[in-house]
Amino acid sequence: MPLDITLSDQARVNLLEIHAYISRDDHDAAKRVVRKIWDTIVFLSENPVAGRSREDLSPDLRSYPVGNYLVLFRIDRTEIKVSRVVHGARDLDALFESDSIDTFRMSEDNPPN
Repeated sequence: MPLDITLSDQARVNLLEIHAYISRDDHDAAKRVVRKIWDTIVFLSENPVAGRSREDLSPDLRSYPVGNYLVLFRIDRTEIKVSRVVHGARDLDALFESDSIDTFRMSEDNPPN
């Protein structure tokens, strides 16, 4: 049985920013990329131990690549909590030093626009 999916506020913003950035050149490509990221999040809800442990960045954090992006998430008994979706070239150490990534207020049952 798949886990429930929860997106942090920042993960939702990340997806919107990814879409906006790619849409500047190709709206259809932007939709495909965001859909692929969402499909990967659904896959992770069905396979919660997939991905790489990122304890080096934050306790219980995991990552999973999707093209040029990384889905950063945590799992518990009933849900996958997506913290961020970032470009793979980002300096993750700096990201985690400067920011708290775990503001979870929004549950998602449908893929983002």
